[in-house]
Amino acid sequence: MNSMVWPFMVETGLISYRSMTGKHLVTSTTRVQAPNFQGPLGSKSVPVGWVDDGIKRPPLPSELLAEFLIFGIFAAIASKDARVGALLGWGIVVATGLTMFGGPAKSSSPTPLGG
Repeated sequence: MNSMVWPFMVETGLISYRSMTGKHLVTSTTRVQAPNFQGPLGSKSVPVGWVDDGIKRPPLPSELLAEFLIFGIFAAIASKDARVGALLGWGIVVATGLTMFGGPAKSSSPTPLGG
């Protein structure tokens, strides 16, 4: 269990920082509220990637609940083998950090299925 405390706390900090800066990752084309309420419905389409919607908020309960569940499972794994649990926990932290500060990988063209 002790091997999961630090990754859990760092991940909580990353999630909180992401929420409090107002930059959110959009994984599909969606409609978000425009800060200046343009358009008939006050929304606009945004591409996949980071959107700075200016909404600075505390982390959503669903974000923290998902983190609790994931790290709870990793803690159960760590009770059997601390190295594996810690590796999984720090892997999630590294993935979140790379996504936040490096952004999603840009692809020049989609790769068709089947080669």
